Amino acid sequence: MNGNYRVLRGTLLAVAAMFFALHAVHLTADFPNHSPWMDWAKYTDEGWYGDAAIRYFLRGNWYVSGDFNPAVALPVWPLLEAIVFSIFGVSLATARGLAIGVFGGILLVTYLLLRRMRQGSLVPAVAVLLLAVSPFIYAFTRLAILEPLLILLTLLGLYAGSFLQPAATGRARWLPVIALGIILPLMVLTKTTAVFLLPAIFWMVFAQSEYNWRAALRFALPAGVIAAAIWGGYFLLFVRPHYLADYRYLFSANSYTSFGKEPLWKVIANTFRDGMWMGRASYSLVAIALGAVVLTHRRAWRNPLYVSLLLWVGGLRH
Repeated sequence: MNGNYRVLRGTLLAVAAMFFALHAVHLTADFPNHSPWMDWAKYTDEGWYGDAAIRYFLRGNWYVSGDFNPAVALPVWPLLEAIVFSIFGVSLATARGLAIGVFGGILLVTYLLLRRMRQGSLVPAVAVLLLAVSPFIYAFTRLAILEPLLILLTLLGLYAGSFLQPAATGRARWLPVIALGIILPLMVLTKTTAVFLLPAIFWMVFAQSEYNWRAALRFALPAGVIAAAIWGGYFLLFVRPHYLADYRYLFSANSYTSFGKEPLWKVIANTFRDGMWMGRASYSLVAIALGAVVLTHRRAWRNPLYVSLLLWVGGLRH
């Protein structure tokens, strides 16, 4: 690696770090009402998904009978909030500060994952910079909502999967499997729709297994058993005996988004329309770049991360 390359990489990362620091300025400010990326999360989700931690410190009990108790099905985020509340006190700034920390983790794992998959390239530094300067990402990663944590956990799942090697033995073989077995239930316990992101992680496992189904299953099955044991233990020992009605209510409250032909086409149309949130120029450039890669660079399809990310995008609208 020559000196000019290192200087350019360091410059890109330094600029990204400066923009990341701006995320922590005036944490109690919301993004404007008439911004292009309107979303109800701005008004509801911070309170809904953090209410268990807020109740615990302000009222002495996280559970309110007969109320909406999403922490029963989605406990990971409120548990993290409870930890930071115990240190810094209950406030909107504290909750959003945790979200900023999660976004910092996203930037770090993104860099590590891309550097592992694209060694000797400026792509990792460029990707981190693009994430740090995006106004859309800025707006939503400052909110104390579930999605940034789910993104971080999915990235960690892909990163763990990238270490799987059929020829590995001992610790090098089983540590990534154990990590996946822990990360997968954490994803689902962060947001239940994380199940639609699991194909992206499995593709990484499949590709790192040299596209051999038997080898992939030798990794995927133990990880799945660990994940099922963790989630099943949580459900059977905690949810089912005490809070089954609250668990079911989370899904019935969202039944208006049930899967069907008409909602499916609306979802597809909205996916393309909402891409404009990043800006017309950026959206057009991304579309051109993606088309160029698909049509002219067959080698890209051999990169497991490329296909995993496409599967991730496909699962996001669920």
